[in-house]
Amino acid sequence: MFSYISRGRACPFMGDPVPHREIEWRPRTEDIERALIISDQLGIGRMASRILVARGIRRSDEVYAMLHPTLRNLHDPFLLAGMEEAVKRVRSSLEKGKKILIHGDYDADGITSTALMIKALSSAFGKDRVLHHLPSRYGEGYGLSEKRIREAGREGVDLMITVDSGIRDIDAVRVASETGIDVIITDHHEPGSEVPDAFAIIDPKMPSSGYPFRELAGVGVAFKMVQALQAADVIPLDARSLLDLVALGTVADLVPLLDENRILVSSGLEELARTSSPGIISLMRESGMDAVRPPTATDIA
Repeated sequence: MFSYISRGRACPFMGDPVPHREIEWRPRTEDIERALIISDQLGIGRMASRILVARGIRRSDEVYAMLHPTLRNLHDPFLLAGMEEAVKRVRSSLEKGKKILIHGDYDADGITSTALMIKALSSAFGKDRVLHHLPSRYGEGYGLSEKRIREAGREGVDLMITVDSGIRDIDAVRVASETGIDVIITDHHEPGSEVPDAFAIIDPKMPSSGYPFRELAGVGVAFKMVQALQAADVIPLDARSLLDLVALGTVADLVPLLDENRILVSSGLEELARTSSPGIISLMRESGMDAVRPPTATDIA
């Protein structure tokens, strides 16, 4: 809350008096009191607690979770609508010896999502049964490639998983269905008034999602599916080993570093510091990141 103190002053060019306003800021009393309580309860500085309260983080447990992000506080991936069906469908393709196509996007979020899903599924299917497609920004543009979908049908693919894309690709999903390919959409973009007739849709922004956090990046949604696949013993890979990719994609996509995003990036930076991925190591060297100092979100950005 603030009030204005108006004073007249001369215009430096015309000499005419013009209105001049000074702003007197008056912090809300309840915000100050709340900040003091949080400061005392958690033993943090009063200025820090006032900043957090001003940003809408008003409970001590919320402040503690923000300052001490831990993987234990990640939400259950099966809270996402469509996850149960998606996991069962992947298991079916695995047991039948079928191939899977991962369809990504050309930006950093889409590329890391694709790499993450390839690594996860290859641990169970083997590399030969996990195909992928990253569309060309200029040659194909954004969205699912109907041409690649038809090719996948001829290659024996019976399931396509989209990452960071698909929620508005109604026609392409219809083509997949006509080709005999089921589609699982994992996306984080806002759905339109009509959504594709996919086998399963996993998107925290779907009205029916029921998920407690809407702001995951595409790679975050893909990671939740990998978590679910691991929990259901469909894949042997430990999802935590993929957090370096999750951190890269999440920071690059400029989603708010709150709730799960903060946890994923914090843990992902730790994984990034010890990554064995040749591609990521090369990128870190090219960007001049110090091999001694642990990477930060600013380094990635």
